[in-house]
Amino acid sequence: MQNKLNFEKSRLATAVQACEAATASISRPSSPLETAMQVIPERELMVRSELEDLLDQIPNKRTQNSTTDANFDDDVELNAVTDYLLDAVANERLKKLKNVHANRELVQKLCTLKTKVQSHLSGLIASVGELEQQQKQRAELADWISKQQVIVSDWMMRPCKLRPEAAKQELMAMDDLLNAVGDKRSQLMLDLTGSRMFLDAFKLNYIFVCNSSLFLILVADDENDLIGKIDKLETQLMDAIAKKKAGQNIIDNYRQSAQDMNNWFDSLIKRMDVLDKGSSLNCAQKMSAITDVKKEYDEQGPQKLQDLKSKAAQVAEIISNLDGQQVKEQMKSYDRRYLDLGKRIDRKAQLLDVTNKSVEAIKAETDQLQNWVKETLKTLQTPALLGYEPKSGEARQQTIKSIMKEAESKQSLTDALEKRIANMQSELEPAEYAQLGSALRNLNTEQKNLSATLKIEMEKALEATRLRKVLENDLEKARNWLKAKISKVRQLPGYHPLTALEVENKLQENKRFDDEAKQFNDTVLSDLQRQAINIMKDCPETERASLQRILDEIEADYKILKDECGNRAKTLGDLLQGRKAFEKSMKQMTDWLNEMETATEGDLRTSNLPVLEEQLAHYHKLLKKAENMDDLLNDINEQGKGVSPSLSNPDKLKLNDDIKSMKDRFGKVKQTLNNRVSTLGDHIKKYKDAKSKLAEFMEFLNRIQQRLRDLNKPIGAKIEDVQELLRAYEGILKELKDSKHNMGDMEVDDLPELQSILAQQDDMIKLIEDQLAHLRQLLLLREQFIALINEIIAFIMKYTDVLVDIENAPDSLEEKINKYDDVIVKIQECEGLLASANDKGQKIASEGTAADKNSITEQLQSLKNQLGNLRKAVEQQRQKHQIQLEHHKKMATELMEILDWLHNTEGVIKSRPLLDRDPDSVEHELQKHHKLCSETQEYLDKFNKINGSVKSEIGMPGSLLEMLSEGRSLVSSLPPEMAEREKYMINNRDSRLAYMKLVAEFNAWLHEAEDRLQCGQHGIDYEHLMRDLEEHKLFFGNEALMRSLVHKQIQEAADKIWPSLNNYEQTELSGELAQFQTKLTNVLARAKTQQADLEREQERFREYQQSMERVKTTIECTKFPDEPVNNLAGLHFNIQKLTHAMGNVMVSK
Repeated sequence: MQNKLNFEKSRLATAVQACEAATASISRPSSPLETAMQVIPERELMVRSELEDLLDQIPNKRTQNSTTDANFDDDVELNAVTDYLLDAVANERLKKLKNVHANRELVQKLCTLKTKVQSHLSGLIASVGELEQQQKQRAELADWISKQQVIVSDWMMRPCKLRPEAAKQELMAMDDLLNAVGDKRSQLMLDLTGSRMFLDAFKLNYIFVCNSSLFLILVADDENDLIGKIDKLETQLMDAIAKKKAGQNIIDNYRQSAQDMNNWFDSLIKRMDVLDKGSSLNCAQKMSAITDVKKEYDEQGPQKLQDLKSKAAQVAEIISNLDGQQVKEQMKSYDRRYLDLGKRIDRKAQLLDVTNKSVEAIKAETDQLQNWVKETLKTLQTPALLGYEPKSGEARQQTIKSIMKEAESKQSLTDALEKRIANMQSELEPAEYAQLGSALRNLNTEQKNLSATLKIEMEKALEATRLRKVLENDLEKARNWLKAKISKVRQLPGYHPLTALEVENKLQENKRFDDEAKQFNDTVLSDLQRQAINIMKDCPETERASLQRILDEIEADYKILKDECGNRAKTLGDLLQGRKAFEKSMKQMTDWLNEMETATEGDLRTSNLPVLEEQLAHYHKLLKKAENMDDLLNDINEQGKGVSPSLSNPDKLKLNDDIKSMKDRFGKVKQTLNNRVSTLGDHIKKYKDAKSKLAEFMEFLNRIQQRLRDLNKPIGAKIEDVQELLRAYEGILKELKDSKHNMGDMEVDDLPELQSILAQQDDMIKLIEDQLAHLRQLLLLREQFIALINEIIAFIMKYTDVLVDIENAPDSLEEKINKYDDVIVKIQECEGLLASANDKGQKIASEGTAADKNSITEQLQSLKNQLGNLRKAVEQQRQKHQIQLEHHKKMATELMEILDWLHNTEGVIKSRPLLDRDPDSVEHELQKHHKLCSETQEYLDKFNKINGSVKSEIGMPGSLLEMLSEGRSLVSSLPPEMAEREKYMINNRDSRLAYMKLVAEFNAWLHEAEDRLQCGQHGIDYEHLMRDLEEHKLFFGNEALMRSLVHKQIQEAADKIWPSLNNYEQTELSGELAQFQTKLTNVLARAKTQQADLEREQERFREYQQSMERVKTTIECTKFPDEPVNNLAGLHFNIQKLTHAMGNVMVSK
């Protein structure tokens, strides 16, 4: 439609242009533009033809008159146009125009027509713009409808939302869209009304331009199409809203049922919670209440759960898979909670039963413990007498310990009872708990009394044993001490000590013995007597006599010790006086010898002659004093001979050695004095002959100094120059040493002039020796420098060839790197040699000429450059191989880490773990397996990445190639193993679920059967006995089916999971299967018994009903109208009726 409008617009614009051109031609007929041969538009031709038709209809006379009278000037202008500028058509047109121009009125009409055409064209252009805007809005509306249809289709296809917030939000979005559709419809209707009004005006005003009927049809079709699309969108949206609301109603019903189920669970739990502590119910009442709860659970639970499951199934059909999974999890939660509630009810019933039994057992054990405590207390009240020996107390201790140990065992029983009562506190009522607690507190009180009594008796026994052990130890110590002291006192030596100090020590030792004996009497002996008196109070008569004899023996030993100490003290006092006199003489002689040795210890002073003479007079005086001390030495010798017979052999040897040493020292001192006197005389004689030889040595030294000054000149760089100087200095040194040897023959050494000459001579010798050493060092330095230069040159030549050999060798990268490292080490060593050669060259150059220095420097720099080039080449090759080796090492490290992890995990992947019976544990293991598989796949991907990066295996180490091969093997073997392991776990999980489903089915039947069997224990409902019997037969009539379930289906399901269980789980499973079979057998047996009872009761009830019918019949027969008696005949008549009724009753019996 837009294209059509644009086409009509272009046609109108062309018509306007044609009108303008015609007007211009009429107003200016002689315009030179008309003379040009131009292409005339078709529309202009049509307008021209119409204008020509109009011109043809004008009368000629009227035109001629008007032209002649009014427009004479214009005719002049028209006539002025040259004919040769116009063609034939133009001439014809000009002729016609001249006629038209002659009529002014006709021109005015044409101008008016032009103005109207222009105004209509302006209105038409504005209308076209409005139509274009409306067309654009319709296009946008159509696009919006298409998009919303897609959204509505998506809503139709999308499942319902489980969460109420999401569902509410989705419905609100739909309502918003529905309102938007209504708004768009209203807007479209307004636009449609405006368009039709515009088209009517368009048809009236521009009927001559275009075919307006066709245009109106197109616009109407477009608007009808939009209305149809909006209707369709609204219909689809309403359907989607209805579908969502219907689904939400289903979800709300499911949610309400779930809430009802939760409320029912909560009500049962509250009813069970009432049975806890504080309910003021005894155990029997609690058992009755828990039975009612269990009955309601068994009767109403399955139906409620089944209704909830059916609603959950309806919800699962209209929601997404994710929400469906959530609903599934909720149903599993309700199943688990239902089963947990049943288990909780069973546990509660079992707990109440156990609680009753435990209370009775606790009471019995409490009575037994109280009786034992009373008997033990009676036994402890009559203890027996003890002896004075510790073993009687120890026997008493053992007896009490055994009782205490038994009391501790009884106390542990009491504690166990207390724990049992405490554990039962939550199941017992306060009154019951208080009764048990009171009995237990009484028992604890009696046990505490018993423990206190035992502790007192044990303390008494321990104290008695301790006192007897102390007495026994003290008696033994006293006897041993007395024996030891008596033996020490009696052991007098055959010889006396040499020194007075030792004799005095012996005397002090004897006094100490006497003091210890007195202290023993005052402390130990008196304490023993006191202890013995205290112990004798608790001893029998015989034990007292034995203890007294022991005390008397100890008293006798004490008296012997006192007598021996007195005799020994007298003997040692006399000996001490003689030893002190002898030691005084020895000290006097020793002091004099020490003084003389000190006086003669220093050397003689021979510095000058007066000192020598003074020393000689001093030593003569000392010789005279030594002759006086000779008499004292003889007296000491005589005293030693008198003391010697009473000494021991070691002391005799010591005494003889001391006297002999004293004599030797005296002789040495005297000999030293004589030698000193003789030596001083000789020194005085020699000192005077020494000065005559000094002048000769002074002249010799002056000549040597002059020769040394001549040799002090620069040293050449050659070895021969050094050798020549070396020989000259060696000759001078030889002469100086010979001269020193001659001066050494002089016997006087302490002359000042001689010492000065000798010092000068020593300085010169030292100077020459230092110079010789320096020259030898210079010679060695030059030899070493030449050797180092030669060695460096040989090294460079050798290792230039070694580099080529290393590169050509078929070694590994590590071996080549190691060889390059060795070469670098050698180069570093050679650089050290070069540095050493440089130092030596610098030293040589420092003492040589400038030419020698330049030659050495040039030679060293050349070697340094060659060695540096060699090192750069080695380091470049080493770095190249090192980079390649690091890449291999990095790859090896990564492969090692990956392979270690894969090897550690390989055993787990190839294993088939033993699983528990719980499917949740298998699911947990399956999740762990998935985690393990993901981790393993990550490591396998890492290996594949490394393996894919290996372009070539040439040059790789053998270990790296082995790891790559090993990794490829694991890549091919581990994924199948992981899949097999997962399949193993999934199969076991499914088997366990199937087993649990069968067990749950059997348990449900078993619970219902138990409920049905329990109903008969509370009495028989004779009114519904027939119904109960029929239901009983109907329920227990599927015995074969249940036996097949237990003995075949459950057994087969257990066999499937049996291989994946450990020994404990297998034992538990076997016990569970046996328990199922036992329960089934017992329940069926009880059902048969109960069925027989019901049938018997049915027969009895039938007989009872028959009897009741006969009784009722008899009673009916005995009834008669009790009419009032007014005469004797009436009375007789009543008597006859009663007699007849009694006869009927007797017949009925």
